[in-house]
Amino acid sequence: MANVTGHRYRDHDSRGEKYSHRMIAQAKRDREDVEAVNRRAAETFEGTIDLEDFLHLDYFAKGLAAARCVGRIDGLSGLFLGTGFICAPGFVMTNNHVIPSPKYAEYGIDIGFETYDQRVEVDKCRLDPERFFFTSKQSDLDCTIIAMEEELGAKLSEALGWHGIKAEQGKIALGKPTSVIQYPKGQGKRLVVHNSMLIEIAELDEASDDWRRNTRLWYTSDTASGSSGSPVFNRNFEVIALHHAGIPMRENGKYVDRHGNPMEDDDFDADPDRAAFRANQGIRASCIAKALENEFKGAPTQMKIKDKILDAWSNRNGQAAVLREMRQRVLLTPSLASTGLEMPEGSRRGLRSRSADGVLFEEIARRLQDGTMRIQFRDGG
Repeated sequence: MANVTGHRYRDHDSRGEKYSHRMIAQAKRDREDVEAVNRRAAETFEGTIDLEDFLHLDYFAKGLAAARCVGRIDGLSGLFLGTGFICAPGFVMTNNHVIPSPKYAEYGIDIGFETYDQRVEVDKCRLDPERFFFTSKQSDLDCTIIAMEEELGAKLSEALGWHGIKAEQGKIALGKPTSVIQYPKGQGKRLVVHNSMLIEIAELDEASDDWRRNTRLWYTSDTASGSSGSPVFNRNFEVIALHHAGIPMRENGKYVDRHGNPMEDDDFDADPDRAAFRANQGIRASCIAKALENEFKGAPTQMKIKDKILDAWSNRNGQAAVLREMRQRVLLTPSLASTGLEMPEGSRRGLRSRSADGVLFEEIARRLQDGTMRIQFRDGG
């Protein structure tokens, strides 16, 4: 019994020793793990959450340049109608439900532009449907292209730039960011970039031509009354769609308000802002370009103007000059010079307007603008 007891005690002592050694060893390993975690946290614990959102700072210059030719469309006595943008030198694009017919425009419709700080930059420009007018009804492509007053329109297009419409698809993919420059509720010019992405390419019922099967893009960018006719952009500020409508939420055949309660049709019509919306919808840019190609075959004068617009869309860059000017405005060099600070030689070389890179950029921009050089994009909008 004593032997057994003694054995038990010895065994107990042995287990205690082993336990102590194990705990000390574990503590050492824990400290090493913590140190390793801290080192790794400092070095590698960074993560991209869902989609990658890194943008070059030049995005801001591109956005300011892109916004310049987006304008507010007003009717008689300053009645706010919607948003539009210069889509080719001397021509404006908006929705059919904003300007549905030449007769409507004959009563007097202007487009006005402002700088980002809402200071009026130029006089309003009268729109001229007699010179050129193309439209596609709201149930189809809901698009109107209308000439600007010729002399002022040409000057504005040169000063503010314009956004061409590309017939090629592949400018955006599902899940990628979108942005909309617009005049919501007739307020000043606004840009939507947050919580904003392409979520669906929707089909148009009873489509006859192959390219008409997928004419609508759905995106989560916010809009409001007055945003109709706004350009929808990808992250490179290429036009992917012409915004024209919201897609309200419906459950069991009824509209739904923002609290999930059903709304009668009359209530929705009286106050659509109360409703919850699934998405906003725009007309795909590539479909607008293809539709215009097929128009005016029996009207030589209009055909000539149409071909001029299509040529600008295919062979010219309406943003090159205005973007170059915007980049010059935001360079750091003048600000540093005014403070007496100097930049290191290596950095200064990169900002010289006549550096090798600068000369190359200017030459490429010049050739893109005059049509002697063309960039072909691979495959959305």
